[in-house]
Amino acid sequence: MKAKRRKDLRANELIQTVQEAWAAVRKYGSYIAAAAIAVVLVIGLGWYWRHGKAQQLEQGWSQLAAARSGPTGPEERIERLRAMVAEYEDGSLAVAARQTLGDMLMGEAIGGAGMLDAGRQEELLGQAEKLYLQIVANPGQQWVALGAALTGLAKMAEQRGDLDQARQWYQAIIEDGKLAVTPYHRVAETGLAYLADLAEPVEFVAAKASTQPAASPPVPSTMPALTVPSTRQAGQD
Repeated sequence: MKAKRRKDLRANELIQTVQEAWAAVRKYGSYIAAAAIAVVLVIGLGWYWRHGKAQQLEQGWSQLAAARSGPTGPEERIERLRAMVAEYEDGSLAVAARQTLGDMLMGEAIGGAGMLDAGRQEELLGQAEKLYLQIVANPGQQWVALGAALTGLAKMAEQRGDLDQARQWYQAIIEDGKLAVTPYHRVAETGLAYLADLAEPVEFVAAKASTQPAASPPVPSTMPALTVPSTRQAGQD
């Protein structure tokens, strides 16, 4: 009897709970529905934003690849890269775009040194330097881009004749353990060796005195001069 009574009590409690829940739904149903719709909207908008962001990044990487080795001229590629740098301010794509644009600007400045006036050349170098410094300040996880930026800054300092500054940039590559596995570590070692060679003074060795005896002056000939008689005089005789 007791077991049956306990079972009836539990059944009554369950029925009462369901009734209370149903009453709450009937009373607050509109609010519950609105909250459910809001949750669905938030989830849907989040998915749409992530999907759109992924598509945007995929298009950005494709644009970067085209700008690096596309069939267009360097000026057009540079302008496309400028637009990318302005559009993508953060993330790996932004770092890669800055590095590519910096490399192209410095290439134009140094490669066209014979055709550019000094002011234009320095303007291009200044733009590349700004991009490289932005990468150094915030490389993210792009260690190759960081090595390229530091190398570009070192080469730029060499171009300007500031060998001490170039040495500091190369040394920064050597001291950064994350760059040890990149090719820029070897580039930095070669650059430092080159700068060390430039720093060594040039010694001029005086020519040694010759141990050979001086050449004797020509000896005048003692043979008498040979006189050839004139043919006219011979005819008269």
